[in-house]
Amino acid sequence: MKIIQVTKRIGEWLGPIDWSYNFESHDWDHGGSINPVCVQESINFLWKLDSTIAPMLASNYSGWPKIWHKVMKVGMYDGWPYWRPVPSISVMGTLGIEIFSMFSLTGIRRNK
Repeated sequence: MKIIQVTKRIGEWLGPIDWSYNFESHDWDHGGSINPVCVQESINFLWKLDSTIAPMLASNYSGWPKIWHKVMKVGMYDGWPYWRPVPSISVMGTLGIEIFSMFSLTGIRRNK
């Protein structure tokens, strides 16, 4: 007889953005892997997404033309790839809901 125990990690939304979060922990000046200029740009995008009630679109694609997705949720998410609460957004992608960290944002705009 074999007994197998399986652990499955499932990310959860933990609420609104925690603005006391240490965003700098992700930049390469503080041990992370992201350009500090990009971290600040991501914070600005996130602030605009979090502070507006208008329908918004976001892109995590840096090529041309930009691929825009409807923003569904903005908040703290503890799923992949960090497995700890990180400011994240969810968008309606081609195959359904996609979740990515704020550091993947390459642009935002109002949904017309």
